[in-house]
Amino acid sequence: MRLLKGYAEDIKTSCNPSENPAAFRNCQEAARPAVTGLLSLVQASTSIDTQITALAAMSCMCFGNLENASEVVTSSLFGSTMKQALLPIIEIRQQEEVLAALQLLQAICAVAPEAPSIVPILPTIVALLAGTQEGHAACGAVRMTALEVLVSCSLSTKRRSQLTSLLPESILTTVVNDVGSNGGEMAFPLGLLLANLSDLCPMPAAEANSSSISHSFWEQTGFLNALLSCLEATLRSQPWPPQSGIYHSPWKLANTYLRLSRAGFQNLLHLAVVPLVALVERRSNNENILSADDARAARLSAEVLRELATTDTRFIETMRSAQQLTEALVNMQAEEPAARDLLALLATEKSALCEQDLGCMTAQATPW
Repeated sequence: MRLLKGYAEDIKTSCNPSENPAAFRNCQEAARPAVTGLLSLVQASTSIDTQITALAAMSCMCFGNLENASEVVTSSLFGSTMKQALLPIIEIRQQEEVLAALQLLQAICAVAPEAPSIVPILPTIVALLAGTQEGHAACGAVRMTALEVLVSCSLSTKRRSQLTSLLPESILTTVVNDVGSNGGEMAFPLGLLLANLSDLCPMPAAEANSSSISHSFWEQTGFLNALLSCLEATLRSQPWPPQSGIYHSPWKLANTYLRLSRAGFQNLLHLAVVPLVALVERRSNNENILSADDARAARLSAEVLRELATTDTRFIETMRSAQQLTEALVNMQAEEPAARDLLALLATEKSALCEQDLGCMTAQATPW
């Protein structure tokens, strides 16, 4: 077992982007055949240190790697391994094991949240976050990671509806009150979770700004300002919060804005128009080769801008002042209906303004 733990430690180190930034991707690919062995090691070992090391090795293997995450989450050993690692916390060392298991689950959910084998685990994740599980209460690091798992799942079309049933108003109120009173680093991810679920129960505009649990929490914690700062930092390829080492995906932030716009919070998003336009403008030059994530961010941003433009014509002026937006929308229109719609809105508004200006000039030329 000591020898096997050493192998797992080697895999963890080699696949860790912090410890092996130049070659961790190559090591992730080379380590893929070890998945079954690592899952078996978690189940077979009686040493909690060995179990934690094996779970951490798989977390590093799955970091930003869809192939490895799929290999782990589709294994016949995955469900039983997670069930063993997420047993009720009876002794203090179990906090470490639960944390390692959640970090693996978060690495998987970040790239493959719609895997069916994740479904039976989610009630346990919610219980850890809300403090309703058996045994001792989860520590702050465990609750934080559980929340991050739920945020990743909230970006999945199939998982979002499941989360709403697992997070009734009573549970949400408990979590919101706890995080709101204690503050700290959980405030922003909880705001993201609420935002990404907000459109499942859209509210009339008159109510969306005052009466919801979500909006009250966002106001209390300054979430919308933090979301804007996060998006701006992401455009500059900087971590957020500053110096945290956490880099957010532009498409995930654009998706969050899309959910908010569809939930009736459009009038709270006016400051986000400029950075969202910047995401779309990355498509202004067809010679630029964008990653799949950046192309997805541009499409989602175009959808948000369309939602905002159809709600309030004041957003149109900000969009029209962007020099490369029209060119980017032209390049996107064949693949994204929102780009075509937004082009039509920009053209319609511009024509109306031209007619208005012409009418004013004619009136001024009349002698009387």
